[in-house]
Amino acid sequence: MERKDVVIIPDAVRGLSGGALFYPSAGADLEIPLHAFRPWISDFWFVDQSYAVENQYGPRDLLEDVRLEEVNGVTLRSGSPYRIAIRHETYRTENGRTFTIHACRGRGYDAFRSLIRGNGRKLSVFFHRGDSPGEGGSNFYWLGRKRLVNVLQQLEAGGLVVSDGSLALKHFRRSIAEEASPDLSSIKSFEAKGYRFECVGYLGHRYGPTIVWKTSQL
Repeated sequence: MERKDVVIIPDAVRGLSGGALFYPSAGADLEIPLHAFRPWISDFWFVDQSYAVENQYGPRDLLEDVRLEEVNGVTLRSGSPYRIAIRHETYRTENGRTFTIHACRGRGYDAFRSLIRGNGRKLSVFFHRGDSPGEGGSNFYWLGRKRLVNVLQQLEAGGLVVSDGSLALKHFRRSIAEEASPDLSSIKSFEAKGYRFECVGYLGHRYGPTIVWKTSQL
């Protein structure tokens, strides 16, 4: 089903390797990432401290397999132990293609280090929106001055960064009329941390317009 709040330039995603999408502090915001990227992405890593491994997170009529896992580790700064509970749900679409939702209960940065960077897993898409430094937010600046490079290092060549400007460099914040389909060509590209960011999509509003940026190393 076509959605007016989901606009992506097809050529920007056709070149992806069909790998993984990672979304820290995702909460219940699963529908848009799945709708926008399911044709190209096979693994969706959604992370939030509120998740319950007893719940199902994807479309019930397509569920093929469920597997539970627990990953343990210690933090780098204080050596405090942490635990990530994961519910792996594999789905088969009407055309026979499979994709897996990995619903991870824990903190985003613990999951990123243990499940993505620690396993050498490359990302096709890093997705982050609706987050804040205040109560209820992660207060973790994924796309800020210090952490952006960690995200970029895990992206495959030509990978995508999706952001509404939450906890991010000012370059990621844009002004677009809510729920309008913008002229993507009017959104200027920018450079940061040795990469060029070019607008290739729009996925509605959260704290601001959610822009899809295609990266290329300078």
